[in-house]
Amino acid sequence: MDATQPSDPITARLHDLLQTDDAKQGRQKAEAAFADRTLDDVPLLQFADIVTNKADRKRRREIGASLINEVNDVDHYVAQMNDCIARYVRIIPPRHGCDKEKIVAAAEHLLDRMPQLPQQIEQTYVLHEHEYLGTEAAALRRRLMKTMTGADLKYSDHQGFPSVEEWYNTKMDEIRESRDRLVWECLVKNWPVDDNTLRILLYVGSQPTRSDIGTARQLHQYVGFIAELFDSVLPFNKSNRSFDAKREISRFKLEVREMWRVYLSICWQRAATLLFYQIVGAILQQGWSDDWASLLDVRTIFDHNPALLYKQPKYMCGQAVTLLRRSKAAPVLDLRKLFERFGTAFDGMPARCDSRYSEIQCDLTAPQSCTRFRGQGGVSDQSHHDRDCDRDSCRRVLWDEVSYDAVGGGACAVDVDRSADCGNTRLIYRVADQTTMAISHVWSHGQGGRPETGFNYCLHRRYSMIAKKHHCTSYWIDTCCIPTDDLRRMEAIRNINKIFSTSQITLVFDKDLMHLRTEAKNFLETLMATLLVADWNMRGWTLLEGLRGRANLHILCAGNELVSFNSMCLSLYAAGGLDMVVFLPALQHLLPDVSFNYEESGSLLRRRTPSRKGDELIIWGLISQDLATKTAVSIVRNVQKVCTGFLVSLLPRIDAPNLHWAPALASEENHGELYSVSDGEGSEVGTRGASGLSALWLVHHINRKLLDSREGTRDFYGFGGIGLAHALVGMGLPDKFEPVKDKYEHLVVLSPKIKGRDEPYVGHDTVELIRLVVLCGSHDRKVWRWVIVTPFNFAGLGEAFAGKMLGWEHFAPEEIILD
Repeated sequence: MDATQPSDPITARLHDLLQTDDAKQGRQKAEAAFADRTLDDVPLLQFADIVTNKADRKRRREIGASLINEVNDVDHYVAQMNDCIARYVRIIPPRHGCDKEKIVAAAEHLLDRMPQLPQQIEQTYVLHEHEYLGTEAAALRRRLMKTMTGADLKYSDHQGFPSVEEWYNTKMDEIRESRDRLVWECLVKNWPVDDNTLRILLYVGSQPTRSDIGTARQLHQYVGFIAELFDSVLPFNKSNRSFDAKREISRFKLEVREMWRVYLSICWQRAATLLFYQIVGAILQQGWSDDWASLLDVRTIFDHNPALLYKQPKYMCGQAVTLLRRSKAAPVLDLRKLFERFGTAFDGMPARCDSRYSEIQCDLTAPQSCTRFRGQGGVSDQSHHDRDCDRDSCRRVLWDEVSYDAVGGGACAVDVDRSADCGNTRLIYRVADQTTMAISHVWSHGQGGRPETGFNYCLHRRYSMIAKKHHCTSYWIDTCCIPTDDLRRMEAIRNINKIFSTSQITLVFDKDLMHLRTEAKNFLETLMATLLVADWNMRGWTLLEGLRGRANLHILCAGNELVSFNSMCLSLYAAGGLDMVVFLPALQHLLPDVSFNYEESGSLLRRRTPSRKGDELIIWGLISQDLATKTAVSIVRNVQKVCTGFLVSLLPRIDAPNLHWAPALASEENHGELYSVSDGEGSEVGTRGASGLSALWLVHHINRKLLDSREGTRDFYGFGGIGLAHALVGMGLPDKFEPVKDKYEHLVVLSPKIKGRDEPYVGHDTVELIRLVVLCGSHDRKVWRWVIVTPFNFAGLGEAFAGKMLGWEHFAPEEIILD
């Protein structure tokens, strides 16, 4: 080998891809034509017209359908798949010359920060019968099926579980996950990174401080293009095998199809991760913008492998994982490193969602299964003390009520120069201002209380010391600054936005974050992992406080050390694993320049319930309108436009004229699964008028003649979807449908639609395999009353059959006024 040539295969491939090769470009197939682009002073990333032309869906489907014929070499099938996909992207060196070594080195650095083993898309049972492709992994699976059976499980190990059955099922799931992980690693660990990922790395790595949203939009389209190709490759099941046998498709072709499914999922993961990395960089540099944020909306081509959730550390709350899986970061989540970092930091700590069971967490789909979801979980006020405190002798510091009232207006903060240690035995107050340190904490972590009942002296000393160290004259914490009586309480609450927005420092206290030592290995990634699943990130009031105080947010760690949230984000972006960087959109309320409207704030609060009933409405008003109110009516009357996709949930509705369509709560204490907590972004927008909310929906008018005829309904509609809706109304099942058919002369079923397209809208955080529709009634077909939202489940049928199952062919776009 020439000594001047790179010896590392990846380095050599990156150098080769960066070369201008007109002959190679000339060999592109007709469907991979590229538009002319002007060269810049950085590498230019280009995508074929078929990728960026949304109107050419039919041609893309044809390409997807032909993938099975592109592979015919048993020994080089991965290379053939790469060559097939590689024709749709190219990288062009800059016209003014460049430091190619630097560009290649930057791309290699980014690649090193990506997961070395792609995320598993599903269980590996598809390999069991393989004879041609992936045979080594197939043989390993057959061998492990005989050796990893669970036969050695010991009954005596079931302590900490609700039942023996729960223990056995959990252990068997862990065995299946371990078995699948070994087989998956065997299958893909030696697959080369595809050429298109390397091209994207060359582009993204060459401009860490500049972001071209035009190219980012095209990368977003490429991610969608790969998803469309993935859709054309059906997963293995017996019915597919039977169907294909009739078409005389060979076993080899079936295996090719299954390998395409795996390969495209890996291409999609890497491209989507790099897209999110670029979006996060733009947001950190430029602030949150709707243009960049819209690119976070990518369709996930596979659900997060349920088996991987059994690697969830015992100490991690299941509701926190659900919160992440419904967040803006959901499409690209790879939970493996998050679980690893958190598990290392809290190794040996038992599950805490239910004090009766030390081995299992709460149900991910049922918030009320976590005993910590509401209230304080049995934790007493002021049970937390500073690290060097003699708890037996620690006294409570009470407020000076006269001092509090003398400040007046509710904007009171504890004066660190005049309280307790400074000749006083009580808390003395001053006006909260730009020199105040605002403290955001979780009551259930032992710092709760009220100024009348007192604040541990050691905590007062801690926060006074930290405040002085950071040149603050006062500190604000609700325990000391929000009295019990309702008048003073609401007066103080009305000042929260201003206090946190203008504070010199916002300090985050969470007992798990305080467990972390800044000198520990992988500290920043561990801090990020812990913050994502911390109780502080799961509560309503801390959502508001973090949002308002994000400009100077600092996290309190072990030893009373402070870490700047902004510095953490920039350091992670510069050097952290990309599988941790892409979690940042899940903390969107802490990112620069973000703001939340009625729908966005309502959506966030559906996932974060405050411990005090009714407070979610106060928080909702403060976030969306800077309005402290206890009624949903007061909030919605200030709303003129609303995304229809946000409205469709199981929450109760307001009982007021022209507002029956609006949610009466942001979250409900006794709800199970809401099915959708979407903010409605991308759905049609409704406008409030004198008669109610006017908007475009997909509408189906119920045929009253069929209501009392079960057989007639089935004959006309089939067994699912709208036919079921007719049956429920006609038969009065369940009881809540009983009065509907007699109360209203006209009935319709509504589904939100994608803005500008006659297709059903599905929010990015809607539960998989569930679709919600709205039943409405009217007397005159001019104005309609919202009656109830009904979930339809098409589990087991697959996404491709959802439209048929739900009967979308019976829906048409129509302007509807809801009163």
